[in-house]
Amino acid sequence: IGAAAFYDTALTSIVFEDGTTPLTIGETGAVIDESDSIYQSATYYAVFGGTSIASISLPGRLSTIGDFAFASLDTDTPIAITFGENSNLRLIGLAAFYGSNIASITIPGSVTTVNDYAFGSTGTYAESAPFDITFAAGESDLELGNRVFAGSYLTTLTLPARLTSIGANAFSYSTYNCSNLASINVDSECKAYASKDGMLYTGGFKE
Repeated sequence: IGAAAFYDTALTSIVFEDGTTPLTIGETGAVIDESDSIYQSATYYAVFGGTSIASISLPGRLSTIGDFAFASLDTDTPIAITFGENSNLRLIGLAAFYGSNIASITIPGSVTTVNDYAFGSTGTYAESAPFDITFAAGESDLELGNRVFAGSYLTTLTLPARLTSIGANAFSYSTYNCSNLASINVDSECKAYASKDGMLYTGGFKE
């Protein structure tokens, strides 16, 4: 499914059938024009941006969520995004969910790379509603990009033992921070990072 395929259309629902053919939503290699805001860049790439989709169920055959794929889903109520069993998803692209009103989400254990801004300015807009992100356990290493959560409404973040790196300014950039973030929980088997009393540290509580 190509960039901006359904952007600003009257689409209200979509069904992805199961199968064996790998599925890619959106494209990779997007460039953020520094003369534009990141929201403007989303209009060039966002597959479902500006639609009124209420929920999205993604099949196990999905291998890539491309750049800005689910960005600009600015709906009145949070969108529920779920992943099928035996997920083959590996990559979550640049600003994939940027600026979208989505409900708490669990990222499959198959994911190895989450690129810059992926969850930037994302979350449940209602102040009383929690927005939690959980990265499931898995066999492969997990890398999180720069500014990956900056400006989001994230309340609780759960990270797996397989986490190896978190990019610069992951939670804060310029005036964009995670003011609702109350707790970060890291699996006790993680070698690169640790958590204590809801705070994030490098492995061994060195910082």
